[in-house]
Amino acid sequence: MNGAINSSLQDLLMRMAAIAAQDPSQALSLPPDAYTSDDLLTLERERIFRREWICVGRTDELSAPGDYFTTEIDNAPIIVVHGSDGNIRAMANVCRHRLTVLTNGSGNTEYFSCPYHGWTYDTEGQLITAPRMPQPPAFTKDDCRLPLVRVELWNGFIYVNLDENAAPLKPRLVDLTELFANYHVEDMRTVWHKQELWDTNWKVLAENFLEVYHVAVTHPDTLYPLGSHKLVEMLPAAPGYHFYRQQLEDTVEPIPLDPEIAIENPDLNEFEQRNVYVGGVFPSHVFSVAWDWVFWLSLQPHGSGQVKIDVGVLGPVTLPVNQPEYPNFPYPPLVDAINAEDRVRLEAVQRGAKSGLGAQGRLHQHEEPIWGFIRYLVHQLCGDAVGAHKSV
Repeated sequence: MNGAINSSLQDLLMRMAAIAAQDPSQALSLPPDAYTSDDLLTLERERIFRREWICVGRTDELSAPGDYFTTEIDNAPIIVVHGSDGNIRAMANVCRHRLTVLTNGSGNTEYFSCPYHGWTYDTEGQLITAPRMPQPPAFTKDDCRLPLVRVELWNGFIYVNLDENAAPLKPRLVDLTELFANYHVEDMRTVWHKQELWDTNWKVLAENFLEVYHVAVTHPDTLYPLGSHKLVEMLPAAPGYHFYRQQLEDTVEPIPLDPEIAIENPDLNEFEQRNVYVGGVFPSHVFSVAWDWVFWLSLQPHGSGQVKIDVGVLGPVTLPVNQPEYPNFPYPPLVDAINAEDRVRLEAVQRGAKSGLGAQGRLHQHEEPIWGFIRYLVHQLCGDAVGAHKSV
């Protein structure tokens, strides 16, 4: 949105900024049109998804040189690849000749060959063949390569950023890195990873994962028996993330890992084994960290009323990925059940937002991370003051 912001969007941004300016104990939810406005989504694409760090997968999914997968960030096609030099990099999945998308899916390769005219690139993105193209000086393949996209690795997660001038990610996660240090999330292995499309706004799902208030009602048999709201502690808000800590009930005994598949972690103490951290790195990477599993989602808008989701389950285990069942690792079917329960509720939220009958509601203390998320949104969309961007 490079022209002036229209009056209806300006009004919506002002209402969002008013929430961000409130004390969290008095904060309201976002107005319904924040979940349905196409104009707001256009601005979110420009100022969030084109400028921020978006999680696209895990390093263990690219364990060998030549391993790659394809993805999109705000409709920009990207290849993420383990290069022959040992580095994980991201680059444009668009041929430098006539714009064709080079490849789809995932696999292992020594090069990427364009299916249109046969231009071929190595795993570092350098053009290596261009059939029947003229010789220098008219054309020099050494000067042609796929544009690189910025990559950062954190706790085994792969983040990419389309903005070459964006501030690095890791400095804002220093305290979070320390909090999770003994869990060794970076050593956990992907057990389950799939993609889904839900009929709700991306912010609805982000907010749902950040708050614990809904768990007793939405997940009475899957999550709530593990730890009630009485055992929740909200952690201090941070500019780029927000988490809470959920203690397990005294009656819940940790399930021992099968020694045939377990990756030993001697660093965990009893407190860490009985507490789970739940929250998200803004804008759209939400996850929970327990001693024996990690459940993560990465969200991207697919229209104002739909969200594309990467769903992953990790564990300190050596297991194949995406098996039909896991009798010795119960968490993939548990996540499937949790997501099914959430999906029904969140698609209903979207219908309510579209109805014209909805209104803002007072946030519960266990929804405080939503207020932190709204503050983040306002900062990204508006800077320090909404009025400063009336004609941006």
